[in-house]
Amino acid sequence: MRDRVVKTQNITRLLLMLLLISLGGISLRAQGAEIEIMPPTPSVNDRISIRIFDEWPDACTPENPEVMVSANTIEINTFSDSQACSQVITPWELQISVGYLPAGDYQVRVLYTREATLPSATSQIGQTRFTVTNAAHEGAFLESPQQDSYESGIGLIRGWVCQAETIEVQIDDGSRRVVAYGTTRGDTREVCGDDDNGFGYTFNWNALGDGTHRLQAFADGVVFADVRFTVTTLGVDFLRDASGEYELENFPQLGECVTVRWSESHQNFVISGQRLCLPGITLQ
Repeated sequence: MRDRVVKTQNITRLLLMLLLISLGGISLRAQGAEIEIMPPTPSVNDRISIRIFDEWPDACTPENPEVMVSANTIEINTFSDSQACSQVITPWELQISVGYLPAGDYQVRVLYTREATLPSATSQIGQTRFTVTNAAHEGAFLESPQQDSYESGIGLIRGWVCQAETIEVQIDDGSRRVVAYGTTRGDTREVCGDDDNGFGYTFNWNALGDGTHRLQAFADGVVFADVRFTVTTLGVDFLRDASGEYELENFPQLGECVTVRWSESHQNFVISGQRLCLPGITLQ
């Protein structure tokens, strides 16, 4: 009988010990990992890295990071598949490269999954925010395409730069293309002190294919714009021998109608007419 009581007491102590260890781990993990953005104040011209470090409550430290960038959220998933973890406080550190990012505000979330547990448990172990600035080159602006815009057909990559010798654009991983620069832009006189600041480059968006693409603009080799946009095609680079004319009701305002017609040279629809189209009234 006495042996049974002793055994029960030992099991109780063991369970309490495991509980305390578990609570200690939860407490340490709840404090959050340290997250360092490198460089500390990045611009679109910087290759960005993220350093994560801390002390872990056991030997099953976060490892094998997987990075997912979605819109303005950077999610870093870390894992541990160890079956047994020594109960000793363990320093750990990970450094992840996320490369170049468009200008904007970003949130970083660091997650940890213990795969050896059944079921596997995932928790957030750190988060931070940072901003990527577009100030790598002052006095410059890309007007089209814009971040998260939709492009199709033949369009114009355009904008203005106050002072530069050469303007270039790069799409996805292609080579840089020199664009025409120095056209008259009277609207830039107040900012630049002169008006010969416009640039433009005619481009067939269909050639890129459907999906999300990236464009960077450079002034004398320095990035001043970095945007992502979506291209939708009609299945070919240049659609021939197609025609169509359609009316859009209540555009641009209620009671107005616009007629659009397919233009092969634009590889897009253009406005060919406008009229009032009030309900029950026909006005040409």
